[in-house]
Amino acid sequence: SISATSAFAAEEPSGCDKFKWPIERDRAALTAPDRAKLASGAEQAAVPSSAITLGLVAPAEAKLPSPPERAPKDGTFAGFTSIKAAKAGLYT
Repeated sequence: SISATSAFAAEEPSGCDKFKWPIERDRAALTAPDRAKLASGAEQAAVPSSAITLGLVAPAEAKLPSPPERAPKDGTFAGFTSIKAAKAGLYT
């Protein structure tokens, strides 16, 4: 049996170029080389001024502040950070 795929499918846009709004600022923040690298459970004094990289671990090792609503599936990861001087609001 021989299967073939269309070259057209390989050229279709996928991923980040399908958003209906500009994401250049977000992409730059998430790929900046100077992102802070935090371990799961790390406490921050204030809201970071830039994007961070948060290390994830197996859910049983994450010591989450509250249990997940559903049992984690095998092969998944979890992590969290806390911020001492956070103000009420929406964070992305």
